[in-house]
Amino acid sequence: MPAAYAVMRPDDLPAVSQVLGTAFNFDPAIVPEWCAQVGHDNVRVMRDGREVMAALLLIPMGQFFGGQSVPMMGVAGVGTAVTSRGRGVGTALMAATALELHDRGVALSTLYPATETLYRRAGWAQAGTRFRVRVPLGNLPRGGRELGVRDYTETDRAAVEVLYAERARRIDGWIDRGSYAWRRVFQPREGRARAYVVLGDGGPEGYVAFYSSPYVDRRNELVVTDMIAATPAARGRILTLIADHASLATHVQWHGEAADDWIGSLPDQRYEIRVDHFFMTRITNVAAALEARGYAHGAAGRLELDVVDDVVPGNAGRLVLEVDSGRARVSPGGDGTLRVTIGGLASLYGAHLGARALVDLGQVQGPERALAMAESLFGGRPATMRDQF
Repeated sequence: MPAAYAVMRPDDLPAVSQVLGTAFNFDPAIVPEWCAQVGHDNVRVMRDGREVMAALLLIPMGQFFGGQSVPMMGVAGVGTAVTSRGRGVGTALMAATALELHDRGVALSTLYPATETLYRRAGWAQAGTRFRVRVPLGNLPRGGRELGVRDYTETDRAAVEVLYAERARRIDGWIDRGSYAWRRVFQPREGRARAYVVLGDGGPEGYVAFYSSPYVDRRNELVVTDMIAATPAARGRILTLIADHASLATHVQWHGEAADDWIGSLPDQRYEIRVDHFFMTRITNVAAALEARGYAHGAAGRLELDVVDDVVPGNAGRLVLEVDSGRARVSPGGDGTLRVTIGGLASLYGAHLGARALVDLGQVQGPERALAMAESLFGGRPATMRDQF
């Protein structure tokens, strides 16, 4: 009997727990709660008869591009049973997932890879970067105390979500969080975070959540899971609050951008910034992805694409992308002037790589005018992400 792709059944849970626990080297007993967080109907398996050969978790959310939330399915917990490895099961699982998401009209799928080879075979490609910033607490500005601070409570959730969304829609690649991602902010895997709200005259103007790393020589580091400031005063108050931990912690770290605005608040260039991870994205439904995102208001033009997708036939072929006033319309046809692989399109979509760089990688072919138009339409700040899932 050939392997079958399916939604996890209740009686699959023990086997899924064993597969994922072994794949990620953690206690299988924590997997049922992980599956419950995403919902059992969002767990997929490859099954050979009654045997679970591989599994993954789907996390519905959005991802901001051009100020618009594009429907995106996060993928986590991809694991193959030890006895099924080396048989193409993982590739088949990812290909079947891509086909399902295409048929459902989901525009994008994004993941953090443990290895890229598997995901590239199924059409995922590097599409953005997660940076880690690490700063000595002594290099944080202090003195911004004009605004009040209090402990975060669940009654603050609505205001905090508004603050986050207002910021996130301005940064290509940041996610439009659902309940799973918000849980990771306040309840990271390392333990519960401490969270605080910064108060202005009209209500919350910012917030920060962080936890302490294990002690080393009686001191630790603060790890920020999220921080947003809507005003300069809120920014100053958050940095002062963190700096007030200098008697117990040596450094603070957070995830941001290469040109991170929080770094711009520091008095000196005493900090570290490094690539923590490249995330990978698959365009699971090309037409939906191109039409759902926003584009720079000054960008306008017509691009005739020929998309190569060996896994999802519904994505493959010629289409015309017409952009005007920040939005796009996609129609079938055209001359296919710019030929692009599905992975190349993902890298282009988030400005991770430009069209000319993708030519050098063999993922784009076309005349100079088409390359210039592609870089005009998809130009901007390269996609980045704060969250991991």
